[in-house]
Amino acid sequence: DPPGVVSGFNDYHGNSPAFTHVRQADSNTSLHHESHRALLLCYPPPGVGMALEALKSYTGSTVCHIGEWQGLTGDARFETLLCTTFACTTTVPIPGWGTDATSLTVWTRRHKTGSCPPPTAPLVACSNPDCQAAASWRCRYARSLCYCSSVCLQRHKGSHVCLALHMLDMTHHGGGGRATSLCLDNPSHFAKLAVPGDSMRKRR
Repeated sequence: DPPGVVSGFNDYHGNSPAFTHVRQADSNTSLHHESHRALLLCYPPPGVGMALEALKSYTGSTVCHIGEWQGLTGDARFETLLCTTFACTTTVPIPGWGTDATSLTVWTRRHKTGSCPPPTAPLVACSNPDCQAAASWRCRYARSLCYCSSVCLQRHKGSHVCLALHMLDMTHHGGGGRATSLCLDNPSHFAKLAVPGDSMRKRR
């Protein structure tokens, strides 16, 4: 049985049946003969080669990834290969577990130059709704909070609400009103993301 499943009972979903048939495989299963099928990677474990090995053996044209980009799922080697050989065409934010920032991304294989639509937004975008830039930092307390600069961090009023949902009060009251006490330069507050803008997606 897969992790979280004991004698057919899933800790997360109980006995709820899947809405469609999904053929299961592990990283040691060859996918060379499954080119007519899409590869679904759902929360691939972090820091190990499972997602990378599965992607290497896949010869099809569509990859669906559910997880946290540059975060708690997969690893940098997998993400680099995915961005090099596939283009992200769709991103759908989905509810996450705890403080993670989860999304469904759909990728199409790059068969030749110009075969995929050009990207229009970064995979990890700045949380400030007035900014369209790629994020460079991710908050360690609430991982959905990502910013490109200290200016956007201070201007994003929604950060207080997000932190409050996690029962955190990281604000102080100054002469200009309520402001966050989070600091991008504090490694306890934020983790540095990889080079922003290298991996792009089309926002949905």
